[in-house]
Amino acid sequence: MLLRLIKVWYQKMSLRERLMLIAFVWIFVLGWFGILTRKLGTLHADINTVRHNLANQNLVLGQQQTIKTNLGQMLGRFDKTNVINSNQLFQMVAQFAKDANLPNPSVQLQRVAETSDIFKINTVSVHFSGASIHDLVDFASKIEDKTPYLAIDDMSLTPNPIRPDQLEASMRVSSLELNQSLNQTGVQP
Repeated sequence: MLLRLIKVWYQKMSLRERLMLIAFVWIFVLGWFGILTRKLGTLHADINTVRHNLANQNLVLGQQQTIKTNLGQMLGRFDKTNVINSNQLFQMVAQFAKDANLPNPSVQLQRVAETSDIFKINTVSVHFSGASIHDLVDFASKIEDKTPYLAIDDMSLTPNPIRPDQLEASMRVSSLELNQSLNQTGVQP
């Protein structure tokens, strides 16, 4: 019934109307096919990305025992007596500033610590006003003596416009602390 109505309607059309209808249908089909092709291309790229990620994960999981063994060996070389927690870091940086004769130290403990499965990274920000380059080098060498347990992550120096021999110094000092949950991973140093 419906097909008969469409056939009658199509036969009543002029040649020009039929060509326009056919052109419209082809444009619609080609547009739809183009959209479908783009979506399938995106889907194919996503599937390849997932396959690649799964292959990498399988590679890592296949080497899990080797990774744990290497981690245990590295942690065995890590001296737990030199680990610096957040309170020790704050006190140590303040003491280093005092020992280096740095004027006006402003030491602020950043309570947000970065945590991983193995380490907890504690950070303090320290700012000095009117410091000499010699005193800053002395302070930095005291921190360098505690490497790898203590490090300067970021430093900026700005000369005083009135007295160029005095510097405004800001730095971020971080320390490593073994994560308490390390024992739960089954890794033995």
